[in-house]
Amino acid sequence: EIDLAVPGMKKDDFTIELNDKVLIISSENTNSIGNDNMRLNEFNYSSFQRSFRVPESVSLDKIKANYKNGILKIKLPKKKDSITKPNRVIDIG
Repeated sequence: EIDLAVPGMKKDDFTIELNDKVLIISSENTNSIGNDNMRLNEFNYSSFQRSFRVPESVSLDKIKANYKNGILKIKLPKKKDSITKPNRVIDIG
């Protein structure tokens, strides 16, 4: 699971792509504050991009994302055949 703290954004502000086993999360946001009666107009521009290499053990077609309360969560479920079983002690008889 990947968790990113990105407060003040909406889920539509994000782009999540999977390209050749690299997960790319990006956002580009431009806000203009002001009106026609003001002499000052402020612009706010923010962007970011993060890339993560996805391991072979992840089921690529089952990756899901959720954005809630300023946290973007991306779930990367493992393939069933890649889940390792815990070590076991074998008794000598």
